[in-house]
Amino acid sequence: MKKPVNIRPAVVLAFAIGAGAGFSYLSAYNSFPYWWLIAIVPAAAAAMIFFIIRHNVAGIVFSVLGAALFAYGALGVYFKLEQHSATSLTDGASYSVGGVVTEKSFTQSGEYIKIDDIIAEGERVEGLMIVYLDENYGQFCDVGYNVSFECTVYTDVPFAYGGGNSSRLLEDVRYMAYPSGKLSSEYGFSLFGSINSAVRSLYYENLPRDTAAIAYAMFTGNIEYIETSTMDTFRYGGVAHVFAVSGMHIVLVYGFVSFILKKLRLGRIPVALLSVALVFFYTGICGFTLSAVRAAIMCAVAEAVKLSAGKYDMLSSLGLSFVAVLLVNPLNVISVGFQLSVAAVAGIALFCKNITRALQKIKVPRSIASAAAMTISSQIATFPILISCFGYVSWASLVLNIVFVPLLSGIFTIQFAVTLVAFIVSPAASVLFAVFAVPLEAVTKEMRSSAKAVNFGIVYGISDFGLARNIGVSRKEAAAFIEKYFARYPRIKAYMDECVRLGHEQGYVTTLLGRRRNLPELASSNYQTRSFGERAAMNTPIQGTAADIIKIAMVRTHRALQAEGLRAQLILQVHDELIVDAPAEEAEAVS
Repeated sequence: MKKPVNIRPAVVLAFAIGAGAGFSYLSAYNSFPYWWLIAIVPAAAAAMIFFIIRHNVAGIVFSVLGAALFAYGALGVYFKLEQHSATSLTDGASYSVGGVVTEKSFTQSGEYIKIDDIIAEGERVEGLMIVYLDENYGQFCDVGYNVSFECTVYTDVPFAYGGGNSSRLLEDVRYMAYPSGKLSSEYGFSLFGSINSAVRSLYYENLPRDTAAIAYAMFTGNIEYIETSTMDTFRYGGVAHVFAVSGMHIVLVYGFVSFILKKLRLGRIPVALLSVALVFFYTGICGFTLSAVRAAIMCAVAEAVKLSAGKYDMLSSLGLSFVAVLLVNPLNVISVGFQLSVAAVAGIALFCKNITRALQKIKVPRSIASAAAMTISSQIATFPILISCFGYVSWASLVLNIVFVPLLSGIFTIQFAVTLVAFIVSPAASVLFAVFAVPLEAVTKEMRSSAKAVNFGIVYGISDFGLARNIGVSRKEAAAFIEKYFARYPRIKAYMDECVRLGHEQGYVTTLLGRRRNLPELASSNYQTRSFGERAAMNTPIQGTAADIIKIAMVRTHRALQAEGLRAQLILQVHDELIVDAPAEEAEAVS
């Protein structure tokens, strides 16, 4: 008789450790006592008695393992949070600090580094520190460098102001520092860091800046170099996950490496060992992100099953990788990226075959049906998490995932091969990347165009109806874009509201240079006319100031050309550019 539900032991164990870690985190977040942990004892005892009566040895073993993993997850999260809170440096105090750079990137405010192996005033300090750098921070540093500096240190408090910074908890970032003097650095070798930096240099030396940022993000998962407006469009479109080094990347690398190694006619065991080793090496270059580690473990399980001539089960493999990741750090359960990664794979395992069959019944070709089924399956499984974390799910994102992700999967495969060859044969890099840039720029061109529409449209007071028409989404989705934009940049919203308030109060607004625009529309009883006036109140101080600046530039340019006795003439202004018609012999002087 066929079982109605095929229960996988690995999935049960994964649920046990995940439930323990999740309940523990919620208890800490809500300041709830941990007495509920006592309930695990009678629950485990009851399960063991049940299996003893049935003479089920496997059941007894899994009852003990499940209880142990539940307790491990719960206590592991508790102690991790306690360790994070146990700071040895005083908040707001000044220290002489040294450490090893583990990451270098930047935010909108400027560059920052993360350092480990911290020494403060000669004493070893546990945890990591984020160091925010100004423009002239001192000697150059990168991943692996030893740095030292004087700074003011602030401590990170879990669940401050009713929330928690999950990324800092996961990485155990306990301190933020602002150097008060110049930073000193000394070169230190880091294998993964050096390769990561070399990849970044390779892209930026051979590709346009915007394209290089996207290529680097696709290869390493580091999105900090992508323009914020472009990245927001990927997020709003529901396809930002292409930059998170996860299952898609690891499986493609795994398949590519396995294919090459098999062509070399190595034995089964060397191919398996080398494939898994190289996949984990690539995971290291990308910073051992949780989703990448999960996918790498699943690849290792697949190779082990192949060597043992067994049958691969995706859900069991997912369960084992989930347990392994949480054994390393039970707090990993709060990572939204990891949750989405696990849910997506679970969805593919549970729904993909049935959806593929359904699509084939309506005459959809098998290859297209399979690709669409994988996307639909993962979207179904990740839907609850997306709603919980982001508050909405765009229907446009489903279409983008069906079309966009398979295209980028193919581009990533080409990118990996091109990057590998460029490292080996460096003179060929410029030619190889020139070819690779064509499909990448073609795919992302529309995304960047939408980014500009969202960014400039919202700043200039566009309505949800206008934005929906401009970027081709529903009015509800456009409203969600605007809401998310203002939630991400609250000071922009405050500034725009203040412009409208001043417009109503004064009857006019001014540019930064004092030019006035009267707004009688604000006093109108007609809603549309009044709304136009409010948009003008937001728009004028920004766009009007830009117009003032370009007019001043035009006047100064005209006067400068006359003062130098040049024949060149200012003939046209296009947005923020001035076009000058000059004889060939004056071109260099004019420019």
